[in-house]
Amino acid sequence: MNKFASLTIALTIFGAGASFAAEQDEILQIQQFAVAEGVNVDLMTIRRTNGQVCQDYVNKASRDNAGHISSTKATVCGSAVVVLDINGQTITHPANLLALKTVEDDGLNIQMAIIDPNA
Repeated sequence: MNKFASLTIALTIFGAGASFAAEQDEILQIQQFAVAEGVNVDLMTIRRTNGQVCQDYVNKASRDNAGHISSTKATVCGSAVVVLDINGQTITHPANLLALKTVEDDGLNIQMAIIDPNA
């Protein structure tokens, strides 16, 4: 292989890597949700490369006979909406996510997503 061919291959690989790095999802927010006393779950809000915003929520939680707690996350995605919270901070969330309602059952908390099917 001559020097020109080696340089072309290196530039091609570097160029592909640079465009891949630019197309990664962006984490907008990580917040903790308390499933139970002392048991927190990290929930992320992410802007996907296609422009959609996806937000995690805890949709299931259970406790086994030994007392171990497990939880399951779900994700809702939609077009981005940016709002200000009561502290003046911007929050981005999916437009179709109207609210997340916290529901307690037997000492465990889960979230119910209120979703607008027309958004």
